[in-house]
Amino acid sequence: MDQTSGRSARRWAGPALRAALLAGCIGVGAPAWAEDATGERAQQLEQQVRAWLATLLGPRANLADRPVHITADGDRFRVEVPVNDLFATSGITVSGDPISAVARPLDGGRWAIDDIRFPSPLRAAYQAGGGANTLTATADEQTQHAVLDPSLATSSSWDGMVKGYASRTEGPQGTQSTRLETLTSHMVWQPAEGGRLNVLQEIQGGLLTVNSMVPKVGLVAFSAERMRGTVHMENVTPERVAPVLHAMFELAPLAMAAADAATDAKQAPPTRPRKPGASPRPTPSKPAEARPRHHDAFKLTAEVRASLHAALVAARDLTDGFGEQVTLENLRVEAGDHGGRAARMVAGLGVDAPGGRLSMRMNFALDGLDSPAIPPGVYRDYLPRHIAFAPRLGGVPAKDFMDLLLRAVDSDGHDPALEAQAEELMRKGPFAVGLDELALDFGPATLKGSGEMQVTGRDTYNGQAHFAATGMDALLRQANATPELGMAAPVLLMLKGLGQQDGDTLVWNIAYQGGKLTVNGNDMSQMMPGK
Repeated sequence: MDQTSGRSARRWAGPALRAALLAGCIGVGAPAWAEDATGERAQQLEQQVRAWLATLLGPRANLADRPVHITADGDRFRVEVPVNDLFATSGITVSGDPISAVARPLDGGRWAIDDIRFPSPLRAAYQAGGGANTLTATADEQTQHAVLDPSLATSSSWDGMVKGYASRTEGPQGTQSTRLETLTSHMVWQPAEGGRLNVLQEIQGGLLTVNSMVPKVGLVAFSAERMRGTVHMENVTPERVAPVLHAMFELAPLAMAAADAATDAKQAPPTRPRKPGASPRPTPSKPAEARPRHHDAFKLTAEVRASLHAALVAARDLTDGFGEQVTLENLRVEAGDHGGRAARMVAGLGVDAPGGRLSMRMNFALDGLDSPAIPPGVYRDYLPRHIAFAPRLGGVPAKDFMDLLLRAVDSDGHDPALEAQAEELMRKGPFAVGLDELALDFGPATLKGSGEMQVTGRDTYNGQAHFAATGMDALLRQANATPELGMAAPVLLMLKGLGQQDGDTLVWNIAYQGGKLTVNGNDMSQMMPGK
């Protein structure tokens, strides 16, 4: 796990853990908490919760005799979940105070879970990236509570507020510190048909800062004044969560060993023949037999294959689709002597399967790009004021694609049938590769466009695209008059010649059909590569 993957894991760990536990708590097999808060009932609940956790997390989770401590307190129960060594079998040592909460019954079988507190400080240690890594996380203030309905008849929710969150990661790949002054989160589970759930999370944060000391680079600093985001999952099946969690515990040690082996392979000096009479090479600090080969690190055992197979089968019916959207405002980035800022950045991802065919959409936008390192003049003038693009991939048969993944997981080594199955999948198109939006504002010009390509075989595809630009004449005049833009002038002149004028807009309608490329109806096939 390198710095980048570590940041990604921490980004998703909180919401994913809450989603898994709450979805599991209100799913089939969750402990049925009665309303009488007695010592005897508390012991019974502990046993029920332990059995439920063992089913949810699987044999890899390091569950102690009392993974949850429950005590009666008047009309409520006090709950503590120790975190020490919970993930030890995955190669991660975690230490800190227990997760704590107070649970009290409400009318209609609902439960209020109040005063939820996560450990602060929380410490973790793991081997990755060529050596030992440590993570420490703290929060100055935290307030979290949930309302659960085990019957799924009404909505359940989780609300949280954290102030002064800070974390620090140290390892061979460098040091990284993160601080988030405020973060509020609202997550709701709404009942859907067939005992399923629709899950929605909304977050808002203020003043995010990330500082990294990277070897051979130095300080890399990032900050955002405000952030907000949404995550949604449609028609989630709660009982499908357990197999996915089992696979996570199974695969974590493998992934960390693979990352460690990849780092060793990258850092190892190249082997060169030793000249006659040269001194013997020094003995490596790590014996050769202790250095897993890169491809060996990714080799799946039969146990892991079975777990991953079960997780993929469960994922087939885990959700009908999910999506996320994140917006950051007033960004600043500095790396060594270079730096830049932007007024806003938006990034999103969505996946679903309408009509049984997978569809994946991404979107990215950047506004107000600027850099103090660029002196006033032509280069600063032509910094894009707005950048946006939204690619899309669709039309992949969901069932056939999942069957292909299962075959790949079950195959140990070369499998000719796997390639044949992939070829068969290609014949079940058409697949669509699209660009729903392209927008670029720079200097006096703007460019907008969209398009789609239909893929019906390995070498068979057709497509069309539409692009429109304004300010091309002004841009061409500036290119001819500005030495720094001189090399762009011939390209702009060619584009203008291919375009079709529509008022003050220059349009390019591009089509590729049966091996023939046209722009605004003009055959351009002879300009294609290989012609």
